[in-house]
Amino acid sequence: MSTVPFVRNEIGEIPSDVTSEGCWHKRFLFSKCCFAIGDYERAIEVLELRRGVLPKSDYDAIRLAAESYIAAYAEARSELERHIAEHGC
Repeated sequence: MSTVPFVRNEIGEIPSDVTSEGCWHKRFLFSKCCFAIGDYERAIEVLELRRGVLPKSDYDAIRLAAESYIAAYAEARSELERHIAEHGC
């Protein structure tokens, strides 16, 4: 479990100091989290709005994409937490 202080916002938990001036790499890793979770949310929205309308093959492809986006988010979040732990920023 991370000891980094996190706050909640529209994309979930983020380091409380990520928007401050400082480490560009930390901001870069945070942006990776944002893009990945945004992609995931858009894929889920399509699945919810188009359920029963999309052909099964399209639905399955979007569902698999959503799974890859959430995996990308988990990896980006892990990278961010690892960076914070290693660099203390």
